[in-house]
Amino acid sequence: RDWSVTGVQTCALPIFAESIRSGDPIDVEFRILSRNNEWRWVRSRGAARRDPSGKIIRWYGSADDIDDQKKAEEALRKSEEQLKAIFNSVPVGILLADTPDGRLSLANPEARRIFRYPVPSRYSVENYAQWGAIRVNGRRLVSAEYPLPRALRGEKTRIEEALCLRGDGTEAWVSMLGAPIVREDGSVEGAVV
Repeated sequence: RDWSVTGVQTCALPIFAESIRSGDPIDVEFRILSRNNEWRWVRSRGAARRDPSGKIIRWYGSADDIDDQKKAEEALRKSEEQLKAIFNSVPVGILLADTPDGRLSLANPEARRIFRYPVPSRYSVENYAQWGAIRVNGRRLVSAEYPLPRALRGEKTRIEEALCLRGDGTEAWVSMLGAPIVREDGSVEGAVV
């Protein structure tokens, strides 16, 4: 890399000056302008060496090019924002649960509207039956039969309809399907319905 610098982001200069004045260690990220007019992110760290009386006799420091890391962090932040926007705006309810107990960890606005519960909530696999879902054939679902706990066991369910008791005491027919969220090693880390 061409470390010849023609410019330093001005916000870093007061930080350097204060560290030199106080003798405090420094750890700062800033951008530099290289000879080829490219701004790159740099992380600079430094510490003073003092003599027995405490006087600074030398500074030791390093500068690391962290531009690729900064670009990756920005791309990840943008991707997370896009995913969050999609999650919050899709016209279907989405619930996420974590292993091992199936505690609900995330719900989009549509899921809250459909189920009328303040989700995420205290609900876990053991008490899903409190939702009072009844199959089309009139049989009440037990906790383990809901799509979410089945997905937590690794099963991808088909669309199933059930009459659900909602948080406000009303009932509504809901179409549900569940899928496991699987790690690279094949283990289940959660589920989505």
